[in-house]
Amino acid sequence: MGRPLRLLGVAALVGVPWLVLALPWRPPSPAPSSRASASAAPAPSPAGEPEPEGPTRALALPRGGPSRVSCRAVRRIVAQARAQLAQEPQPVPAPAFVEATAAWLDPHGLWSAAPDAPVRARLRRLGPSLLASLEQGEACGGDAGGPAFELGGVLREWVDALRVEWQRGVEAGARLGAVEALRLARERPFEDDPVQRPARRLAHLLGERTAAFERSLDVPEAPHALDAPAERYLPRLSAAAWAEVVLGAALRAYVSLLDVHGAWAPLDEESALYADDPSLLGAPRLWERHSRTAVGVVVEGVAPPLEEGDLVLEVGGVATAGLSLEQLEQLTQLESFGGETLRPVRLLRKGERRPRLVEVPLSPPSEPLGAPLALPTERIRYGAGEVAVVKLEQVSDDLGEALDETLTQLRQGPEPRGLLLDLRGNAGGSTAAATAVVGAFLPDAPCLPTIDREGRVVVERCPAPASGVVWRGPLAVLVDGATASAAELIAGALASYQRAPLLGAPTFGKGCIQETFDDAAGAGVLRLTTLIFALPDGRALQRVGLRPELSLPVQLLREREATAPGSPLAWAGPDIRDRRRPSGPAWPDLGQPPGPCREPVVCQALRRLGDPHERRPRLSRARQAAK
Repeated sequence: MGRPLRLLGVAALVGVPWLVLALPWRPPSPAPSSRASASAAPAPSPAGEPEPEGPTRALALPRGGPSRVSCRAVRRIVAQARAQLAQEPQPVPAPAFVEATAAWLDPHGLWSAAPDAPVRARLRRLGPSLLASLEQGEACGGDAGGPAFELGGVLREWVDALRVEWQRGVEAGARLGAVEALRLARERPFEDDPVQRPARRLAHLLGERTAAFERSLDVPEAPHALDAPAERYLPRLSAAAWAEVVLGAALRAYVSLLDVHGAWAPLDEESALYADDPSLLGAPRLWERHSRTAVGVVVEGVAPPLEEGDLVLEVGGVATAGLSLEQLEQLTQLESFGGETLRPVRLLRKGERRPRLVEVPLSPPSEPLGAPLALPTERIRYGAGEVAVVKLEQVSDDLGEALDETLTQLRQGPEPRGLLLDLRGNAGGSTAAATAVVGAFLPDAPCLPTIDREGRVVVERCPAPASGVVWRGPLAVLVDGATASAAELIAGALASYQRAPLLGAPTFGKGCIQETFDDAAGAGVLRLTTLIFALPDGRALQRVGLRPELSLPVQLLREREATAPGSPLAWAGPDIRDRRRPSGPAWPDLGQPPGPCREPVVCQALRRLGDPHERRPRLSRARQAAK
């Protein structure tokens, strides 16, 4: 799977936001991590046509060292991010910037997160001037006297001191027996937030476990030297080089505070930006879960010939010890870094003392996806017939095709008396997929108005299904507090055209679109909110959400888009509805209880849809309000 060199128009509706793929002491997420799409279908150009995708490139093999960015590159990327946001950015608060920078700076709990690390205190003092240097072009990076240079000097001295503790740990490791060494090699030495273990103690522990592990291996020559993990945990860098590490962390902190849905990642960690993309769910990986140890990672959910519980030491010739979580995320991708078809993995299996080398086949670059599968569907007795409840779990790229297949199959038997789309818990995904779903019920209807930084409004139509299968019968949509982004687009468009009533609870309220593209300095990848969208009837969705016409006891979230600091402001757009479109047919009266249903709330929804005394007055008032 290639990655775009420059995705000028590749837009995505990132779902319940805030990607967190780092140690727990990274900037915290105020909402559950979701599948945030970063590679969706092209957004429309001002003329309404998709922008062509640029050439693609392979993922970069992680280098293993800390991310370093020059002062000049940071300034260019910051200027690019500020210019391309959908709205004029708000000021970045210095206290939040300091804490986020300290969090991104430390992937292990050694450099700034530990209680004895002097860097955080110095960062609190220098943070405001560091923030100003990013935005105003003051001295930074390798410039003597700049805030990043001063912090780099503190880091160099601190890491030098930790290296002394590491060496003491190496000497202590010589006294551990082989059985104990192999047991400790599988234990996780890193802490969750807040980090309480002093960095000096952790450095000693890492040196001890690394040295003892290498002595315990039953090989003539150890497969890795002490230098590999030591240079990851405690790099020998100059003050100027450490300053660039500080700037890399500051850049990540700045972009995430400038845009609550935004992020920057270096090229060897860019897959972290795509890790919660709905279109990549189920994509092949070396492993799904891991626990970082002093010498590697213990893995679960593995691709053959790996086995559960293997201690992975190297992947593609890159030692796993001391990698950041973002670098490990990139290393798990089963796609080629340079044309190879097999990925060599060195590992130690449980109960063994000699590491083995295995090869894992990579995914073919153009592997056919095959026909989309039908969506999960439940047929439920409803009066004299049945209704179909179709679950839409995420708005992945092929959702339109999958819905088309589902509707085709539903027509092969007795046609349902109604269709209930279940969007509960759907965090969103692709814009193109969302409009394709709406097109199955409102073919070729204007359904997506967006606005950019320059105030340009673009209207996109929802395409008719390629098969020509359009559902024209009764329709309703079930939503909850976790229904977000592209899923809200689907529900909101159908409600705006009075094609389907909404049932459930108020939705998340995310009506903004992110784009992912290479940064202007060629140092990494940016994800930014570049567009805001409204409902077809002009009502704002961003920070507002959808309020169902019929309430049901479904999931509510304490966090919503409106509670996220720095989330984009709401936009009320033009009414773009085609007034010639008729509203949807009424649901037939039920007469007797529906069911049985796998979930009681679904039967509750059907009862209320089929009760004329409960349904019609409420729906009438809601539709009058929509007009």
